[in-house]
This record gives sequence, C-alpha cells and structure tokens, in this order.
Amino acid sequence: MVWGCAGAPSVTVPDAAGARVDAADGVTAPLRVELGEGLTAYRALPAEGTEVELVFGPQGGWHFDLAARVRGGDPEGMELRYAVVNPAGTEIQIPGVVRLNARRVVPEGEGFVRVGDRAVLDVRDGNALVGASLTLTLRAVSAAGAVATDQRVVTVVDRVR
Repeated sequence: MVWGCAGAPSVTVPDAAGARVDAADGVTAPLRVELGEGLTAYRALPAEGTEVELVFGPQGGWHFDLAARVRGGDPEGMELRYAVVNPAGTEIQIPGVVRLNARRVVPEGEGFVRVGDRAVLDVRDGNALVGASLTLTLRAVSAAGAVATDQRVVTVVDRVR
C-alpha cells in the first residue's frame, strides 16, 4: 500500500511487515518519517522555502547536520539514509547508513527523534554550493521491511563564514 498526498511524506508499507500495532487499542500505524535538522534537538524543515546551513567540519570536509522524526515504527534495527542531490540529479553525499536502536533515539509522543546525523558531502569546495538549490531525502527502512521517505528542496546557506 502507498499513503501520501502533495507536500506530505510518502509511505510504502509491505503487506504484514510495516505497521506498528498498538496492543492497547488495536490501532495500526504506518511508518512515517519527517526530515529535519539539528545536533541536539529536532527542528522540522518547512515544506517550502527551507534554508539549510552548510557546515565546514573539523576534518576539513563539508556536511549538513540532519535529523529525523519517526512515527509508527520501532527503532530496533531501523536504518536511515540521507541523500543530497544537486540540480543535475547527481547524489553528492558520501553514502552512509545510520543503524538505530532504542539507545540511539529520543522518545517523542507516538514515536522518536534521531538528532545529530550528518550528510557528508563529496565536494571539493562547499562554498560553491552556497545559494544552490539541493534536494534532501530521508529514507527509513524498519527491521520488518516497511519503507518511508520524506524529501525537501532546500537552499544552501553559510551564516558562519
């Protein structure tokens, strides 16, 4: 099944694999994710007009500090993947997967948040990205096989220069 509407995260749930069942009320909740940013606290990224801070890291590389809000899923065994795509359609991040468990997330309402993730960019000069429009995508895969994605088109800023 596929859930979604314009401007909302899309969710795909494989049959019998992807939903969390709340034993207290028998309600099934599909896996949902929301892309955000933040090192120590989750901050939602608006659907439109979003600016994301470019960070020059301590090892000399460039990255974005990203975060995820997850609903309807168990963190045990879940994997998160962040993608950064330039206007030419090329992924410009160094591939990586964040593997979760309950110790690596902060409970929040009917789900949890994960903060302090980095999308490390595979670029020589991050300054050339300032002002560029990039597409950020968050993809979550539960241990049961449910998949949820969220995507934002952002403008790169560097306020720390």
